[in-house]
Amino acid sequence: MAFLAVLLLPFPSLAADNEFEAQGQARVQGGDMVKARASALEDSLEAAVTIAAESVLARDAGSLEIANPQKYVSRYTVIEEQVKDGEARIKIKAVIDIKLLRETLLGSGQPPQSYTLEIKGLASYGQLKSILEALSSTAGVDKVVPRRFGGGAATLTVSTPLKADALVTAISNLNLKNIRLKASPPENNVIKVDVLR
Repeated sequence: MAFLAVLLLPFPSLAADNEFEAQGQARVQGGDMVKARASALEDSLEAAVTIAAESVLARDAGSLEIANPQKYVSRYTVIEEQVKDGEARIKIKAVIDIKLLRETLLGSGQPPQSYTLEIKGLASYGQLKSILEALSSTAGVDKVVPRRFGGGAATLTVSTPLKADALVTAISNLNLKNIRLKASPPENNVIKVDVLR
C-alpha cells in the first residue's frame, strides 16, 4: 500500500469564496506512476474539502472524519503536478458545494436526533475506544455517549442533526485501524453495527 500524505494549504482562492487550493501527495511504489497520481489527486480533493470545512466551522477541521468527501467537490482543476523525491505531488483548485457541506457539518436547521448504536463483534475495549474517538470526530456528530460494554458488545447514544442514512454512511466509513464497521439502516432510531475484521 502506498504511503499517503496530505499538505493542507490554508488559504482559499481569491476568485470565489467556494474555491479552495490544496496539495496531495503519494509515494511512488514499484514505479507505478498511475496509481501514485490517482492517490495524490484523491488526497488533494480530500484536503480541499477539509479546508472548506474549516471555513464553515471557523476552526481546525483536521481531526474530522468527513464521509465521502469527494461528493462535495463540484469541479476541480489541476494547477501544478510534479514528481519529486519519489513522490507524486498534485496541487488543485476545487469548487466546493459549501451549502451541502454546511448542512452536513452544522445540520439543516433541524434539531439533533438521538440514535442508539448497538455494536457487536468487539474484541476489546480498545476497539470500542477507537470507535468512540473516530465517531466523536465525525462531521455533524454532536455527542457520543457510551451506555454499555461487555461480552463483545456495546451500546452508544449518538446525538446529531444528520439524517439517518448520512449517519449510517459515516459509521461505515470510519477510518479505523485493523477493523471496519458495517452499519444497517435504523429501525426506530436504533442502528445495528457489526465489527468486521
